[in-house]
Amino acid sequence: MLIHGFVVTSKHIVTQRQHLAFISRCKSYQLIPKFLRIKALIPWYDGERIAQCASRQFLCALIEHNHRVTQHLELDLRYRRQILAESLQKEDLAVLESLCFEVQHAEQEKCKTGQKQKFEALLRNV
Repeated sequence: MLIHGFVVTSKHIVTQRQHLAFISRCKSYQLIPKFLRIKALIPWYDGERIAQCASRQFLCALIEHNHRVTQHLELDLRYRRQILAESLQKEDLAVLESLCFEVQHAEQEKCKTGQKQKFEALLRNV
């Protein structure tokens, strides 16, 4: 169970980092992802401006939240690795870490292609 948690946590870290890269890129290009867009409840200019400002604030809050989640996951991963290092032999730990690296790499490529497609779709819809 501890080994499974180690692999899953490392996979979650990669996913969070890819998500952070996507939302940070959106912020730098001044794009708001669809899931953060707020519709103006007031059909005037002020309502539209307020909705855009709130969407940008949600984007910034999501970036901060993502940083906190990633830090928490990294701390959890270090803790799990320390426990595994105490209970496994060095050769077994090396095999586990290489397996974990392969899982991370596969997850990173999967997430990266999905995030890239989402970002390109956002650029096309501007």
